[in-house]
Amino acid sequence: MTVTEQDIRDAINIPEASELSSAVILSAISRATGYITVLQERYAAPAAFFVPCEQAYANYLAYQAYADRVLNVPPGAYSEGQWTPIAEEIVRSTGDKLQGLRQVYEDYEKIIKSYPARPTGTFHSNTSLRPPRFRLGQYDYDCMGMVPPM
Repeated sequence: MTVTEQDIRDAINIPEASELSSAVILSAISRATGYITVLQERYAAPAAFFVPCEQAYANYLAYQAYADRVLNVPPGAYSEGQWTPIAEEIVRSTGDKLQGLRQVYEDYEKIIKSYPARPTGTFHSNTSLRPPRFRLGQYDYDCMGMVPPM
């Protein structure tokens, strides 16, 4: 299961793309996925913890972007140079919700980090004259250059 844009919109209760663009949400998902992938490679926690952790982190990142740009614009219009409000101004306080989303993510991260760390790689012994290669995750590295193959 992967985190979707709709999952984020539902979790942070911002259904309108005019309030929070799809591009911002997809960027949050991408950043969260990258970080959680690193946690998966590093810690031996059960796989069931990583999807909700990714969701929680993406929720936090998306809402953080929203909180950074939220504008409280009172509904109304100008008529002959005079502002005429048509309803009460809606004031949004994002600080508490942002802190709550961060706490949920940090709780998942603490659970994951409570499991033992995985080995960071293994050396492949080679009896030829070629330098040994180092394997980290899905990539093999030459020990001489430590540059991943393209």
